[in-house]
Amino acid sequence: MEKTQSYQNIFPTRIAARWLFWLVFCVLGILALITLVIVFALRQPPDFYRQVVLDSAEAELLTRRMISKTMALSRVRDRSGPWHAVIQDQEINAWLLVDVPKNHSDLLPEYIDSPRIQFGSGHIAIGTKMYWGFLSTTIWCRAEVWLQGVNQVVVKLLDAGAGGIPVPLDFFTRHLSSLLTDIGLTANLQRMNGRLVLCLTPSVRDGPSTTIIQLEKLAVESGELLMAGHIQDQKKSQSQ
Repeated sequence: MEKTQSYQNIFPTRIAARWLFWLVFCVLGILALITLVIVFALRQPPDFYRQVVLDSAEAELLTRRMISKTMALSRVRDRSGPWHAVIQDQEINAWLLVDVPKNHSDLLPEYIDSPRIQFGSGHIAIGTKMYWGFLSTTIWCRAEVWLQGVNQVVVKLLDAGAGGIPVPLDFFTRHLSSLLTDIGLTANLQRMNGRLVLCLTPSVRDGPSTTIIQLEKLAVESGELLMAGHIQDQKKSQSQ
């Protein structure tokens, strides 16, 4: 009689322990699966980032073209009058790939690696690799860009993510503002129709010079960025 009662007391305990074991095993398995899915998703770059692939010869050619355009703009700023520029996204990508690591290694923060850009119709897509120990992901965003006034560029995020995982737009906009500030741009946060947007103010004065650079037109087309404006000599304006 005592053995039967002892067996009846132990048997339910064994069943409960077994169910608890399988429950913990399933929960841990689900957590491990979710972790693997997240890691896999973080490692998936957006389509535009994968599409930006340049061979070494093409990159060198496009880099020289980008530098030539920059030098031409530098010569234009020495005189008053209108200016314009048409820059291709592949020229910028080649410059980022070739010239920045070689001659401007301190231009970007250390945590940014392999930045790439793509110009679409009315929007810009930007992505860059980031690393945390053995983990890595591509931080990216796609934004609508327009000129609100002279030297007032507005950037409104359309979507953003870390690999294949979407990121809240307000959260990303705030961090993008900090990043652009670190690079040296003036970036202010504003609310526009309930959405948080970035208002960028390009440098209007060319260092100690008296010339003032005005950005008056901005258009983003497929593969190209078009800009135009005027350069004013402050001394001449005051004398007149």
